[in-house]
Parts: sequence; C-alpha cells; structure tokens
Amino acid sequence: MKWTGIALLALLLAAGRGAAAQDEATIKGAFIMCGVQHVLIACDDLVKMPDLNNVVRSNAYGTRAATLIGLGRVEEAKRDLDEALRLNPSNSLIVKMQAMLQQAESTGGAGDLQRCETETDGASRISACDRLVASEGSDTTGEAAAFELRAKAYLDAGQFDKALADLDAADRLRPNRQDAALHRIEVLTRAGDYPKALQVAHKAIAGSTVDDPDLFHAEAELLYLTGDREGAVKDFEASYKAEPTAVMARYWSAIVRMELKQDASADLRALLSHPMMSPLGAAIIRLRLHEGGEDVVLNEAKLSGPDAACIAEFNIGHDAWLRGDKVRARTALQAAIDTGRTDLPEYRAAKLVLSKLVS
Repeated sequence: MKWTGIALLALLLAAGRGAAAQDEATIKGAFIMCGVQHVLIACDDLVKMPDLNNVVRSNAYGTRAATLIGLGRVEEAKRDLDEALRLNPSNSLIVKMQAMLQQAESTGGAGDLQRCETETDGASRISACDRLVASEGSDTTGEAAAFELRAKAYLDAGQFDKALADLDAADRLRPNRQDAALHRIEVLTRAGDYPKALQVAHKAIAGSTVDDPDLFHAEAELLYLTGDREGAVKDFEASYKAEPTAVMARYWSAIVRMELKQDASADLRALLSHPMMSPLGAAIIRLRLHEGGEDVVLNEAKLSGPDAACIAEFNIGHDAWLRGDKVRARTALQAAIDTGRTDLPEYRAAKLVLSKLVS
C-alpha cells in the first residue's frame, strides 16, 4: 500500500517500479539510503541512475528534495521538486510537498515537515506533526496533507484510533485525495479490523473510474485474511493485469493457488525472468519450485533490507506447511512474527497460517 509520506519513497515506489535494466535491490537500496537514512551522496547517485523511467526518476528527485530539506538546503530542494514535476507532471505527492513546503516556509516550519516524516523517536515525530498541522491551518490542501502525515506517524506508533481520526479530518478537507482509501485500508488492516478494511476496499474499487492495482492488491490480501482464497486470487490477478510490473501480486496469486492445490509452477518459473525480480525473490521462487534450499533464501535475506528476514521466514514456513512439515512450518512462521514487521503482509499471513497449525 502506498502512503503520502514523501520521504518514505522506498515504500511509495515499490522498490523502483518501472525500472527495467537496473537491479531492483540496487534501486531499493538507493531509495532507502537517500529517503530513509538521508545519505546525500546516495541521493545524488540515485537521481543519476540509468534506465529509470520518468515516473521513478521523478520520485527520486522528490526523495532527494526531502533529504535536502532536512539539511536546511531549501532552495536546492525546490529545484529538485521542479525537476520532479517536469519529469512527471501528474506526481501528486510532489505537488503536495511543494504546497506544504511553501506553507511551512511562511510559518517557519520546514524542519517540522521533515521531522514529521522521518524522526525515529515516536513522541518527537508526533510533536513535529502537531506543529505542522497547526501551521497549515490557512491552507486546505496543506492541512489535509499534514493530517495524513500525522496519521502515518500515529499508525507507526500503533495509535490506530488517532490515525483514523486524522484521516477523517483530511477527508473533511479534501475528500477526493489520491490514495485516501488506501491509507484508511492500511490503518484498519494493521489494527486487525479486516472486515471493515474490506468494506472500504470494496467501496473504493466500485467507485474507481480506473483499475487501481494497489486497491486490487489491498482487497486481495484482505480476502485472503478473511478466508476467501478464490476471491484473493482473482484480485491479485487483476492487480497484475493493471500493473504488469507488480510482481508481488503475481507471486501471491501463485502461492494462494498452491494452497488451493492448483499447479502454479509455470507462473513461478515465468517470474524468475521478470526484470523486477530481486535476488531474494528469485531465491524464494526456487525454494517454492524445490530447486533451491532455505540456506540460499536466508543468506539473500541477510544482504537485503530490514523487511527481508520476515519475508524469508514466512516463505520458508509457508512452503513447509504446504509440504506437510508442520514442525518446520511452526518454527519459521514464528520467526517471521518475531521480527515484529507488523506492516508487512507476510507478517499477517504468518500469523494466519500459524493459527491454523495450532488450532
């Protein structure tokens, strides 16, 4: 699921969606180094990467702009935002960022914008968001975006009711915001209210004028979590059809079909040659095809980002479950849960499958 947080573009870009020749892990690592760890040299390398399409490069410039704001180099950030919009005039996140930066400058709160998105201390981050919300009171667009950013801070702090209240406030200000439904779905999903999240997803898809791959993917996960595996497969396939670079949708379709005792080996093998497939993803697929071992998956996970351990352990456990090895399945699924990566679908799926094993 996407979120409006501008500096968290590693999530927004889905590991460099749309880049063909560049290795996915390299792209994702560059976005993390720039947008999350704020290493300016990494940002400079990121915007110069070859083979990025305009959508991804636009977001790369937006990521560097966020880092520049944090360093107090606002004029340089403005130039990056201008370039981001030149590359992708429909980049709504950059438009919001420009509006918020302009408003923050007028009230002296540019630093709060950065801290609201990236401060590691939860209380300090929420305080910065509070100041940002207060500073945006005269601008509807900026205020709605500020409420969304504070909602994300509350979400990451596990304060789901407050996150939903801020999304309600943003809805009152700008009810037709891009990805508003996705943000609400994410809060409800992470809060464990799958039925209500599913209602929001159904309504959003029914009211959408285009096939939104992210909405289909969100609904697919919720259908899986609530027991409708056939419906989940249908939505995962719809997500992949709407966005052919969405390899995770195609992968999830395959493994859910495996639960339904259907042969998905051809689809898994086809994904091995997909340009968006990462080294970790390839190792997992070979595990699923019984052409590679757990050790390769775990070694690749060590070389990947902070989410990798949860993803690897879930897939090892899920594969063991399908093979009937309940002991190995329990161990690996519990290891996935123990990572604490509550924002990942693999975390939620691990809890679901583990509950089937212990019930």
